[in-house]
Amino acid sequence: MKKIMVLLLVVFSIYCFSQDSTFVANINTQVKITKTNEIRLGLGVNHAFYSELGYAKHITRVGCTGYLSKGYYVALEWLPETPNFDNVYALKTGYEIITMLGAIGLEAKYQTDFNVNDVVLTPKIGFGLLSYVFLSYGYNVSIRNQPFPNVGKHQLSITFNIPIRKK
Repeated sequence: MKKIMVLLLVVFSIYCFSQDSTFVANINTQVKITKTNEIRLGLGVNHAFYSELGYAKHITRVGCTGYLSKGYYVALEWLPETPNFDNVYALKTGYEIITMLGAIGLEAKYQTDFNVNDVVLTPKIGFGLLSYVFLSYGYNVSIRNQPFPNVGKHQLSITFNIPIRKK
């Protein structure tokens, strides 16, 4: 196994260091950069169903080596009332990076039911398609030790970003 790893490392190093400057120059000229303003729509589950509506701004780079989309967003989140729990509202902001191999994000939100409030940080990991769709798993880290029983620690979500303006 060690011999295979060393061989792969040597082959990969030769490949990387043997690229000439014209190839790198061609890669740089073939990159398309798009800036978009988007409406953000999301659905998810964390003990209870929730939805979100907001605004996102992404920069997408597409080239012969793949794509990368990065951007930030602000959104309002709503967990509907259930027989045992009140509505929970949240104002959140976040940052996400979506590549060919996967996606990561970090979100901060202020939650309230107008009796109790909380601040939650949620790191996310998942898969995305440019800046348009993001399917993710997140882990909610509560500052006040989870005061809302209908907001769990684990979160599954799908988010759609609908472009409204491209630059």
